[in-house]
Amino acid sequence: MRNTSSFCRSLLRGAGQVMFMDNVNTGTLFLAGIIIGSWMYGTVIVAVGAMVGLIASTIPAYLLRKGEEDADQGLCGYNGVLIGCALPTFFGSTPFMWASLIILSAISPWLRELMNKYLKNFGINALTFPFILLTWLSFCFALPPVTTVSAEPIQDLTVSNLAEALMNGVSQVFLINSYVCGALFLLGLLIADWRAAVWCTFGSAAGMAMAFAFQQDPTAITNGLYGFNPALTAIALGTVFHKSTMVTIVGIIITFFIQIALVHLLSPIGIPGLTAPFCIATWIIQIITSKTK
Repeated sequence: MRNTSSFCRSLLRGAGQVMFMDNVNTGTLFLAGIIIGSWMYGTVIVAVGAMVGLIASTIPAYLLRKGEEDADQGLCGYNGVLIGCALPTFFGSTPFMWASLIILSAISPWLRELMNKYLKNFGINALTFPFILLTWLSFCFALPPVTTVSAEPIQDLTVSNLAEALMNGVSQVFLINSYVCGALFLLGLLIADWRAAVWCTFGSAAGMAMAFAFQQDPTAITNGLYGFNPALTAIALGTVFHKSTMVTIVGIIITFFIQIALVHLLSPIGIPGLTAPFCIATWIIQIITSKTK
């Protein structure tokens, strides 16, 4: 196993890789945002879960001498940190939840590797789908939900709370409803790649605007629940996979409509869509564009 300094850098990169950033400083700001945002809203358990999930998903790759290069780049940690945010958010603090969090986080790098072996035949990769599948598994077979993603009712729409909603759309990537957290995430992106920060902001704004245009729940909109998936798609297509403005905008639009569909499909059974709209839309764009080359 690597020394403590290298391991810590791997953890920080793992946090940054949630938004495709292999950058220690970005990961540091992401974790700071999680801690501050969780503390502000009295959900410190989410910050603890994020750290536990990040560590639990990174250690196995080193212990088993398997995937060390991926672990060094943070690619074994990003699903774990999302699982660590999700399970305390939805299920509260119980011994069973913490045991499930550690086990599922530890499984996530291997599920990612398995998915990548299959998906490479289609020219795509797992993205955050290991996190999605393992969290859905918790809803279906193990943990009864006791809480939901925090949502604050809105009063009158003003420029100020629309700006907060824009930041909330960024912070909800980690299932945290905090404009301060969102601002720190954007700062982390800006340090690593200014284009990622621009696309993330645009994606969150576009998701919010489309949700208002199609008369979705205003409270859900202003709490950022329609912003984080388009924001992730915007970063993925705008800075990682294509870097084409037109392709990225199309991807953002597709993401929104997939989210609407999943809301109607999954809400009746009490399962959140999480980042599935981002994954599905990005896959669709990658497969279509690969066939047209």
